[in-house]
Amino acid sequence: MKKKIIIIGNGQLGKTLFQILKKTKFKIKLYSKKKINFLIPSQITKEIKKLKPDYVINCSALTNVPLCEIEKKRAKKINSLALDYLGKLSKSLNYRLIHFSTDYVFNGKKKNSYKETDKVSPINYYGYSKMLGEEYLKKIKCSYFIFRISWVYNSFGNNFFLKMIKKILKKKISKINVVKDQIGIPTSTRFVAKAINYLLEVGFFNNPSNFGIYHLVPHGQTTWFNFAQIIEKFILKKKKLKSKSKIKPILTAEFMSNIKRPLNGVLNNSKFIKKTNYKIYNWKKYLIEELESTI
Repeated sequence: MKKKIIIIGNGQLGKTLFQILKKTKFKIKLYSKKKINFLIPSQITKEIKKLKPDYVINCSALTNVPLCEIEKKRAKKINSLALDYLGKLSKSLNYRLIHFSTDYVFNGKKKNSYKETDKVSPINYYGYSKMLGEEYLKKIKCSYFIFRISWVYNSFGNNFFLKMIKKILKKKISKINVVKDQIGIPTSTRFVAKAINYLLEVGFFNNPSNFGIYHLVPHGQTTWFNFAQIIEKFILKKKKLKSKSKIKPILTAEFMSNIKRPLNGVLNNSKFIKKTNYKIYNWKKYLIEELESTI
């Protein structure tokens, strides 16, 4: 009998996971926010009890950082309280819960990369709500796996990668200001989905000794400015354009926003590699792959 997987959330990560996992030996069900509303806990319970999954992959989240500051109650319900429901259901219905968190649970003041054991200390409400979600799962002690990811992008979501491509190709735009003093690791949803597929295939989630938190990111690190530069260079070469660079570096302090963001979001992936033996490459490799399939 095929093992059953529920994917909650059809955003950029949920859709990518569905595209990859539907080709495997598992029976996959993707639920959009129209089907499962995290503001109504009974809907979650009803759908999960009906399907009786072996795994629930939670990709649903309110990731718009400014919006989380404005709609704090909504952010808490989706990013925090939903994990309380899912965690308790996991314990009673005996399914493995796979959840995605963020580098924003850290304050960004550390000089080197963040390990899973480092103290969480978010500096905005988005990070705070995601931290609370993690805390709920740890407190419940269910069969959970939390994967912290960072600077997520792909070819169809609302993300920095696509925004840069559109701005670079728009002739009317002559200057694109990009922050140069925030560092992190760009992470494609395809990279994340393939890693999760691998873990499912090898039975990683079935071993209780593997429960816990992991940093699932490629190797290397960069700035938003350098990330944008590489995208621009690829486009100019691919389209055979001879225009000058539009990308201009600015400091976070110059960016028109009153919302704090961590200056260092670099996650250390050593634990993930050691526990899984999964082969990981530099973030640039995954970026070029995404650009080649997009441009």
